[in-house]
Amino acid sequence: MKTIELEDDLYRYIASQTKDIGESASDILRRLLDVSTDVSADLTNVEALQQHVVDTNSETKQTVTKSPVIVEPTPVSAPIVVDTEVEVVSHSTLPTSIAKLIKNKKFKETTVSVTKFIQILSVLYAENPKEFDSATDIKGRKRIYFAKSESELLSAGNTTKPRHIEHTPYWVITNTNTGRKRNIITQLMAEIGYTHALIDAVSQSI
Repeated sequence: MKTIELEDDLYRYIASQTKDIGESASDILRRLLDVSTDVSADLTNVEALQQHVVDTNSETKQTVTKSPVIVEPTPVSAPIVVDTEVEVVSHSTLPTSIAKLIKNKKFKETTVSVTKFIQILSVLYAENPKEFDSATDIKGRKRIYFAKSESELLSAGNTTKPRHIEHTPYWVITNTNTGRKRNIITQLMAEIGYTHALIDAVSQSI
């Protein structure tokens, strides 16, 4: 039940509209305004609902808290590892034929003349060990080219830079220019008995 204040003239008007003895002011107003009991109840329910919404919103405003903003750290990329290993031609993987050796891709990609020189000698020995033994007698005007020990070559000169020919009992001097290395190969292969065409192809491959 709600209490409202009315001015005197308005109260007298409502009272003058009484039809039945004991009729209340609410009944008179309901009749004058054509408001039924059901509508009144609906209005009451609406009012209650509005109040509930207001209360709920108020509670929500009080209870809602801001969630902390979590900043994910930027993942650090793993360092890029660059493989700098250089592939080296191994004597154990070289062709056993001198003709195949000079066509070998890895052999062709080798840029160091001393490496090619040693590889050629190693394959020549593997292909013709007996003939190679006889051919190692070749020598220059002042020094020998081949020997079966490092000390023997060093005795002929400290600057000869002897290198062991892998998979053979021989050592060879390497302190020579590319032209001299080609000449040694040419003489050695000629003594063994290779054809001129193959000798030329092998010597020019250095």
